[in-house]
Amino acid sequence: MPIRLLFLSPRLRRLTLDGRLEPLESLGGAAWRKPIIVLARELCLFSLFDPRAASGAAAMAAARLHAAAAAPFENAGWLVRRSGRQIVIWWWDQTRVAALLGPAFAGASPILAPESLAQAAGGDWRIVRTATGFEAQLWDAGGLIGSSWQRTAFDAAAWSTFVRVQPPAVRPAPIEPPNPVSPPPARPAGLGSAGWRDVPASEWARAGVVGGAVLLVLLAAFWLGQGLRLKRQSETLEAQALAERKVAPAQDTGARDDTEQARRRLSGYRALADRPNPIAALGAATPILRLYGAPIQGVDAEGDYLTLTLPYNTLDRIDRVAADLRASGAFVEVRPTTDPARRVILLRLKATSAVNPGA
Repeated sequence: MPIRLLFLSPRLRRLTLDGRLEPLESLGGAAWRKPIIVLARELCLFSLFDPRAASGAAAMAAARLHAAAAAPFENAGWLVRRSGRQIVIWWWDQTRVAALLGPAFAGASPILAPESLAQAAGGDWRIVRTATGFEAQLWDAGGLIGSSWQRTAFDAAAWSTFVRVQPPAVRPAPIEPPNPVSPPPARPAGLGSAGWRDVPASEWARAGVVGGAVLLVLLAAFWLGQGLRLKRQSETLEAQALAERKVAPAQDTGARDDTEQARRRLSGYRALADRPNPIAALGAATPILRLYGAPIQGVDAEGDYLTLTLPYNTLDRIDRVAADLRASGAFVEVRPTTDPARRVILLRLKATSAVNPGA
């Protein structure tokens, strides 16, 4: 059994519907760590995510895209995590939660998690008595894969409705609703540790902005260096080729072959130096996308083309985005397409040769 050092653990508090913060453990946590705020169950919505054919990291990426695209609140907070053998999504109204937390946590960026994750794990089917209601749960392989909350106790009809929409379980559900239990509190697994799978959306967004900016600067510097190096090499080869043409005897076939080889190398370097690079193209497109509130969810570079993945909710303004990208003079081809199955927009761009920091 692992040893847990409470004095190194983040503080754990439960946020009630009326804005009270209740401690969930008798011992306090480290004040220097981000606190974990456990949201009352009635503040959260639960969904089991089906990744279909995707698995591993691809399944988690698909779940995060779905969490952002299908959020039931205008300003939604969400948490995607593996639970047992499944992937689950929790949503909450970020505006409402921020108002309940008040100014005390305005700059503290607490880690948010639903109340259901701060309970001792169950075996399979159970009903949990919460402070203000009852939650029907289904557990499998140590993870919560089914959850439904209501203010009143589950009768036979409500229990049957819950059971009917759950995934197949190892043990069949009891016909009658089980007696409500009050499991002891437990720290949400993975939250407040070094694990990355349970990082809330707000933390992913902050890390993405900082990390993306650093990555963009580093890649831009790399491509700038590449462009300048190729340009210098082409100039050197050009001078070499001209010198060889002047000194090579007209009858010397070997000299003519060397000169022709140098010219071919020069042509190849010029083609590479003049080729638009994807990082410069991304830098040209980003300000226009930011102007229309279209965040970039994915980037794919292939040859001269750059494909950006955008949220599906930018569909109403994608025509104006494309028009401004064309008018910028930075792109010779701008082609947006939709992917309804993934609920994303794919924006395919081909930059002009002018969009090249090495030119």
